[in-house]
Amino acid sequence: MSGFEIAGVVLGAFPILCDASKDLRRWYQDVQTWWQFEREFEDFIQDVWREHMTFLQIVELLLDPITNLTQDERRALESDPGSMLWRSPHIQSELEQRIQTKYYKWFQHQLAALNDEICALHRLLPVRKAYYVDSTNLESELYRLKTAFSHKKDMHLSKIREGNKALYGFLDRASHLSRSSTSISPIRNNTILSSIFDAQEQAKCVYQCFQRRWTCTCVPVQQHPCSITVEGPYLQFLFVNDSKTTKVQFGFSKTIDPAIDEPDPPRSEEVLILNEQVSLKNRLKNLKKESKGVMQLAASSLTVLSTAQPRNKMLFEGFQKPSEKLKKKKVAFANRATTAVSPSPTGIPAPPISRHDTGEEIVSMCLAIKDSNQLPVPSIGFMDSGPELRIILQFQDQPTGSPANQTFESFLRSTTRRFARLQLGLNVLLGILKLGSCWLPQAWSKQSINVVKWEPGKEQQPLVYPYLSHPSIHQTLDAERLTITSTENARASLLSLGILLLELLFGQTLEEQAFYADFCNKEGEANEFTALCAAWKWQKGVEEEFGQKMANAIRLCVTCEFDSPDLENSKFVAAVWTSVAQPIEEFLQAYR
Repeated sequence: MSGFEIAGVVLGAFPILCDASKDLRRWYQDVQTWWQFEREFEDFIQDVWREHMTFLQIVELLLDPITNLTQDERRALESDPGSMLWRSPHIQSELEQRIQTKYYKWFQHQLAALNDEICALHRLLPVRKAYYVDSTNLESELYRLKTAFSHKKDMHLSKIREGNKALYGFLDRASHLSRSSTSISPIRNNTILSSIFDAQEQAKCVYQCFQRRWTCTCVPVQQHPCSITVEGPYLQFLFVNDSKTTKVQFGFSKTIDPAIDEPDPPRSEEVLILNEQVSLKNRLKNLKKESKGVMQLAASSLTVLSTAQPRNKMLFEGFQKPSEKLKKKKVAFANRATTAVSPSPTGIPAPPISRHDTGEEIVSMCLAIKDSNQLPVPSIGFMDSGPELRIILQFQDQPTGSPANQTFESFLRSTTRRFARLQLGLNVLLGILKLGSCWLPQAWSKQSINVVKWEPGKEQQPLVYPYLSHPSIHQTLDAERLTITSTENARASLLSLGILLLELLFGQTLEEQAFYADFCNKEGEANEFTALCAAWKWQKGVEEEFGQKMANAIRLCVTCEFDSPDLENSKFVAAVWTSVAQPIEEFLQAYR
């Protein structure tokens, strides 16, 4: 686990410690001698809450200089300790630049020390004992709490306070240093190019892993059509399966050396169990007050426990074995031995230090796509890509035939705002650069693009993403499918991109232009040079209406005036970003 993942762990550990403390306070407040300890315990809860607020500010300060985070990503990192973004190579690369290599070990040590102190405080709270002792023994338990807790809590709180102070001071000084050098450093370009190269490597890893893992068991054999895009740092697939479309999001995580005993990230299931424990305890407490005898109390308690949901039973029985339904899916999601979560000695789940649940290992992608229709949504699985990298897949069902799915031409005709059209073109360009040649359909065109619109909420703008469609995953994974060289593939891709940008800019198709027929044969049919010649003539009118920079960007795409065109060549990718993508961005900023 990286130091930045521990930040998410600590982010979730503070609230659980606060909740456990408040729960213990409610249990002991009926004890006669509680008043002697009440003020000290209330001060402890306030101190923990204060340090929690300080750590939230530290996380905000850590993320503040990162400019290419969306609001949703920033919000998830600041408030969701279980967010997969803490494991995103793109995010970790950004944070490593923020901290710098020479300070990284110190920063990781400070976060780990914070987590250790929070866990130590949690272990001091005898929550489980308070659940099951009667009123006569509560007095003795409270006495033990006052003597042991009072001496040790101040030491742990002092270390937490010092750790927060050190982290805040370090990040605050680093922010001042970075602001002073921002004007002379091309940070943004390097950051975006780094994210493009990272995405290419991840796309290549998924492609190679699919080649090994995609053994089709369909009878008859299915083509498995799919569409691909890159949303932020994530590779996204849409697989059509019977009457449903399954959305698969890919994440990446470094595998952990089993010899290193490291804390685990939080699990949302443990937080749910904690909440249900508190609810169940309150029900038992109310029954205890209402019942007037040992037999009545025992009968009432048995009634509560017998009507508990399966998850409530986990509170007493520990984590159960996988259900029979999941066992039947082991062909696609093979069971993998993992380190079990040992029950906390207090009965309450320990602070969130367990590893992210990556689900079952996927041994057959074909079966995984089929089984995703029966598994809970969203469900998670993983594939190992070499000894040090794990590919994490999140499956989510999407309805087929949604009105939010459009062809490119349908989007072109229904979108009147030039800004929205050209923004899609920029996303197509970035998607091509990030996917690289392995996932790029050979001789792709506008017919290869599906426009998918996601509605995040009533008050939020819809998100529009271009997906590159593949009629058959088998053909895409065939190593011998490419019949042209990487240079020819790059030239053809840029020509298609140039035509796409022209159509989005003017809101018309190339075939609708009056001069298009001039470059067809005598029968009026297009030949291999028609698109190139027509696009060359059309782009000459861009400068007069939209300026030289935009005209130059489109001309470079149509004519591919770059040295060594190859989507796997870092210099070529950087040149396309600088000469094509940046002018489009500047145009969009001015147009906004």
